[in-house]
Amino acid sequence: MLQQWLQKELGRRADKDLIVWYDNGGTLTALVSDDLLPERRLALFHGSYLALRFSLEKEDPDFEQKWLIYVPAAVPTPSWLRDFELMGCKVELDLLDLLCRQTGLVPDAELRQLLRGNNTHTRRLTENWASLLGSRAVSKQTVIEALVALALELPCFGADEAALAILADPEAEPDLEQAGLLVPVETLLAQQVGVAKTITTRLSLRQRLAIALLLGELVTLSGQGRELLAQFVPDRERWPSVSRLTPKWRERAPETYQELASWAEAELDLEHVLVPTEQLLSVGTYPIVDRLFLEQAQELAGSYGSDWERNWCILENMADKRRHLVGAQQSGTTKWEAIYLGAKLVSETALAHQRLNAIDNPADLAGAYTTADGWWQLDNWIMQIATLRDGLGPEEQRLFIDPAVRAYNDYVHKSALKLIQLAGEQSWRPTQISFWRDFIPPTTGTTAVFLIDALRFDLAQRLIQLLADDGYFDTAITWRWATIPSYTDLGMAALLPKAEAGSTAILTSDGLKVRIKYQDVTGRKARREYLSRVLGEQGQVLDLEETARLEKLPEGKEQLVVLWDAIDYLGDAAKLTPVWFLDLVKKLQSTVEHLHRLGCGRSVITSDHGFLFLPAGAPGPSRFTAPARTEQTVVKHRFAAGSLPKLPESWEVAAGDIGLGGDLSFAFPQGLSVFGLPGATPSFLHGGVSLQETVVPVVTIMPVPAGE
Repeated sequence: MLQQWLQKELGRRADKDLIVWYDNGGTLTALVSDDLLPERRLALFHGSYLALRFSLEKEDPDFEQKWLIYVPAAVPTPSWLRDFELMGCKVELDLLDLLCRQTGLVPDAELRQLLRGNNTHTRRLTENWASLLGSRAVSKQTVIEALVALALELPCFGADEAALAILADPEAEPDLEQAGLLVPVETLLAQQVGVAKTITTRLSLRQRLAIALLLGELVTLSGQGRELLAQFVPDRERWPSVSRLTPKWRERAPETYQELASWAEAELDLEHVLVPTEQLLSVGTYPIVDRLFLEQAQELAGSYGSDWERNWCILENMADKRRHLVGAQQSGTTKWEAIYLGAKLVSETALAHQRLNAIDNPADLAGAYTTADGWWQLDNWIMQIATLRDGLGPEEQRLFIDPAVRAYNDYVHKSALKLIQLAGEQSWRPTQISFWRDFIPPTTGTTAVFLIDALRFDLAQRLIQLLADDGYFDTAITWRWATIPSYTDLGMAALLPKAEAGSTAILTSDGLKVRIKYQDVTGRKARREYLSRVLGEQGQVLDLEETARLEKLPEGKEQLVVLWDAIDYLGDAAKLTPVWFLDLVKKLQSTVEHLHRLGCGRSVITSDHGFLFLPAGAPGPSRFTAPARTEQTVVKHRFAAGSLPKLPESWEVAAGDIGLGGDLSFAFPQGLSVFGLPGATPSFLHGGVSLQETVVPVVTIMPVPAGE
């Protein structure tokens, strides 16, 4: 359109052989080419009038051809091209002149300031005219809107988008002011968004916009702050549309959003304006809102969490609403997540206690633990809470975490007591020993068999969720009773091929030994040798790190056994933390994905045993007198084996009664208790009889067929 207008304007001088065209500021340079007036030759001014004259006189000394001389500058005084102008004509035409002559636009001082002179935005307006104005009617407003869109790097003007661009970029307002567009923008936003043009000179446009949007959302969600919002957006009918801009700003520029929200909180003195109500719970953004509700949560929790059981429902609702909000994520996400999980633990452990009373067989107890919404979730939540603990102060830990820990420990104790009671009444038969026969039948292709030390059932569920999020795998999970004591050598032996033939535990001068038939499978080296021998040419044994580094699947191998049995060999108990276990799950996820990218057809993951986690924040487990350590006994925190004295606080059982060969006797502390060995009780324990230690997961993973 612009080019047509320009051709029309210059065409009025068609009778002149020589047109000298001055465009002050080069506002129309983008339109100048040989195609502009094809019937004329084009001569361009490049900064030297003398060079222009020499070039023109050399090309056409007698001026026999028609010429268009384009000078992207103001007419010089005196004119270096005066004789050329007299030979033909002189035209002074810039973008503003063109628009006024072709569209009837009436120039005023503001338009002259914006469109005249050496203005980068004006030249860019010419270049982007089609996309910015297109077929829109040309008016002062549409021209200014186009200039604003250019200044804010918008594809086209929209008042909402302009407001968001100014909020997102601290340099936008200074750039607008430098371009002479700040006052026009304020006018446009007042007209189209509703933000008051002037309130106080102390506040910038960006600050006024921020307050308007933040208060708009506050009023919409909570009904509070109406008087303040009326100062910044006087037209109340505009309030809903203003509030709808706030989430867009928050999503596009979270850092500047939070920065301005914190500033606005202090500027508006919201600490003395807001009142904690049910409606205010849904308001994020302001740190003061978090502080108000955290104070309320502390009151609800009571002294040392004494009112948790009475108020858990209110606390859970409050925390659930707060934990996902932007302001809470910035200032208190750890606290709200901890409060939420703590409330869930308090409520769900209370329900677990009720169910425990009615359960009368081990299978139902394991079922309550392993269903999709089973008690394994309590283990998952307590691990998460432990990772959040350091984000809370000492008083907050006492109020929000310690009550949950006490509730969890009480549940673990009572469920473990129930399990030992039922095991004593109905015997203990480990189903773990049939793992290889039941889950690893001969197949075509490659099956990866992961034997992972201490992969507790809740961690396996977490792994399934991570793989499900990928969308590339079908997964299934089931469970088996572990061999007890839930100890690595025994548990790993039960997972080996032909383990259903039976394991025998014997006591030697080197400690507790495990045999399958007559073959020693005690320790990492012996297990690997056994596996290599039984698998033969069809299988290969790798550790987790080796598997992650594979560049291709080993040829001719039907079974890859990925053996990770390092828990008892870490050496430093301080390495075992909830985060460490969660990282192990992520390593398993990436290794499974890697194997399947290489072409593995199926993965099966199981564990030797689980573990107890005793988080800080509650009294430790009861410590019973441990039997003396002799050559005839092995004593761990959660079990003892050998020739044992009478231990009234423990469940005592012969090897044959728990599915083991040999003539050893075993003793297990009941509930959440331990043998009192020298030193502090570790946070992570295994070897005993509890759901957490003895329910082992079996996860089967298949890639989703292509196209599904």
